[in-house]
Amino acid sequence: MIGASMRLGLSIPLIALLLSGCATQEIYSKPGLTQAGLDQDHAYCQLVAMNAPQQQTQVNVYTAHTTAYGDYSTTTVSPDPYAQFGAALGDTIANEDRQTTERRLCMQSKGYTFVGEKSS
Repeated sequence: MIGASMRLGLSIPLIALLLSGCATQEIYSKPGLTQAGLDQDHAYCQLVAMNAPQQQTQVNVYTAHTTAYGDYSTTTVSPDPYAQFGAALGDTIANEDRQTTERRLCMQSKGYTFVGEKSS
């Protein structure tokens, strides 16, 4: 039987993969633009964006389970995997937004104008 933490560990990469399937291509304009120059500048700005501070939410939600044994009982407290999953998903979305903003600011600093997005 797969435990909750194992299911959680498998779910996050799957969701990241699904979100990456929704990717769009950014369109920029710049006087004298060449594809090679755009590719080089975009790759540089992508590296800058990837090094932007990442959000990682600390989750302090726990689940308690009490088991009675006659006159005695034990209580087990463990992190709530669903709260952790929600926080991780929220962080993934927030970090993607942050990277997009950083990449666009970098491209703008290199003289590019953001025109829009096209679904890939």
